[in-house]
Amino acid sequence: MDDLMSGEKPSFSCAGTKDLFRLLGAILGLSMIGFGGYWSVKLFFTIMRILQAPENLTPILNAWGTLLKLDSFRVSTAQGPINFDLKWIAISFLGGGVFLLISIAIRLVKAGTGLLAAMVTDIESLKKIISKIITSGKNQSASGQGSGGNENP
Repeated sequence: MDDLMSGEKPSFSCAGTKDLFRLLGAILGLSMIGFGGYWSVKLFFTIMRILQAPENLTPILNAWGTLLKLDSFRVSTAQGPINFDLKWIAISFLGGGVFLLISIAIRLVKAGTGLLAAMVTDIESLKKIISKIITSGKNQSASGQGSGGNENP
């Protein structure tokens, strides 16, 4: 309280804040990589399951057909009309959706690696951030602010 009364302005350290934002950016980058990787693998195994047992796709195609309310699709060309079956239309919609999901997953991984590379430019800064986290944890344990119980000195 006396420090505030003396008229001195509290100091603000920008270096610690900068390291904190770098750490948060690195964690965000790693989580984006993990999220994009998870969905890439999930989509890969879903497509593999469909390719191994295409009969499981029939109810999905029929459901999409009723949703689109199409029995067939006719395109007029110079050689004559071309009829597309309902399943081909549903496959094109599903393929477009899968392509969109795969591109989103790839872009997430790419953005995560870019963010991680921007936040952790060299190995020394990463070591510095990790050592600050470890030493702050030890300081909390030594001052009695830890999990309360049996702290090892």
